[in-house]
Amino acid sequence: MLFVLSEIEQRWSDISLVLSKQLLKNEEIRKDDNILKTMAYIRDLVYKWMNQASTFEAFGAVLTVIRNLSMVDLIEKFFDEHSLNGLSDVEQRPSLTSKYINLLLVVDSKRLLRILREMVSAWPKKLGITSARDLMSCVAEMVKLARCHPNIGKACVGFYKSDLGMVLSSEFGFLLMFAFCNIDRYKTLMMTELTKAFQKLWNFKESVHEFGWIENSGVGNVVAIVEDQITCLVQRLEEDVEAFELLFEPTVLLLQSLLKLPSTRDITIVDGRVADGCPIWLFASKVLV
Repeated sequence: MLFVLSEIEQRWSDISLVLSKQLLKNEEIRKDDNILKTMAYIRDLVYKWMNQASTFEAFGAVLTVIRNLSMVDLIEKFFDEHSLNGLSDVEQRPSLTSKYINLLLVVDSKRLLRILREMVSAWPKKLGITSARDLMSCVAEMVKLARCHPNIGKACVGFYKSDLGMVLSSEFGFLLMFAFCNIDRYKTLMMTELTKAFQKLWNFKESVHEFGWIENSGVGNVVAIVEDQITCLVQRLEEDVEAFELLFEPTVLLLQSLLKLPSTRDITIVDGRVADGCPIWLFASKVLV
């Protein structure tokens, strides 16, 4: 079964299917003194349910109904109507992201990658702006999905490796990279990728001191965004129980791995304190403290 529904959602989907199939035995139905084609009426009703579903589980129940009624073209209609503007609407973004995560279960691999890209790009990190609200529930939903469905997890990991700059510049993508370290299947790989990414970025940052003209390049902007992402991540760990449970261990493991890099061994100690050293070591130690 694709969707693991709660008892309430399961009962709702079962009842909805029984009623819908019963109605579809008739070519036409009467509603408010109007004669309507039954198929058109059911399709419109189910599509309204797609838009009105307010939780991850409720939307999953609607998708169960859609698949059982062989109305999967409604999924394509949903994408067509929402892909251009829906995720750009800050108010709709959390709810629509949750629905997109659910839809990963019913699309082909090509569409899956397109959805991942849309979700990641919909949550850009802006320097100096506080963390986006209502994001951690989407991250948690994505982790549960990837843990149970290896094809989705594998697609996510492949996307992270191929579009690292986009992922690191996105709040959703950045948090997901850390959260995937909580999935045993991907823990070692994702921690290695994170460590390499941070090492490359801070090597670049060191070069800026010598070649200041590249500071405003695309990579320079990514460095600044990643530093801001870490600041916001630490704040989330302090304020959000869900974030702490999902992201604390990966955060500590990453910082510890950065402290152990061969390039961080040259440290200058003066009066028992670190006076100078590798920038990435100084960064990691400061965040840990």
